[in-house]
Amino acid sequence: MRNIFPYSIDENNIKSTGKFLLQKLKEEYHTNYDYFLIEFLEGNLSIKNTNKKELYKNSIKEIKSVFAIKKDYLKIESAFIPKEEIKFYSTENYKANEFQLMIIDTDLEKKFRDELLINSLLEILIKKVFIGNERYLLQI
Repeated sequence: MRNIFPYSIDENNIKSTGKFLLQKLKEEYHTNYDYFLIEFLEGNLSIKNTNKKELYKNSIKEIKSVFAIKKDYLKIESAFIPKEEIKFYSTENYKANEFQLMIIDTDLEKKFRDELLINSLLEILIKKVFIGNERYLLQI
């Protein structure tokens, strides 16, 4: 079964919904961290002003990113959740990066090579999706 999950972020001025494929990488660049590849299968990323007027929107379909997370997340006690019930939403725990999630590369294939804005937004999106939802990584 492929690890395809829905996600939804709609807070502050950033909004993105869609699905992504998540894979745990076998490579171990640092023994204290696990590495994950995320490929956005569908979705848009947008930014709005305080009046909710859309200022920027771009498709993030087929964008591949890599992030690392400290292996301490493996110690989380969590009830088993069937993969089909897992949904990634931003949580209140975003600011508490307990497991030191780090973005390694927001755009592996450099589709947005010269677009600093989209790369910055992708980094924020990935952090908002995974920080606070580390228990779901136990299923991968």
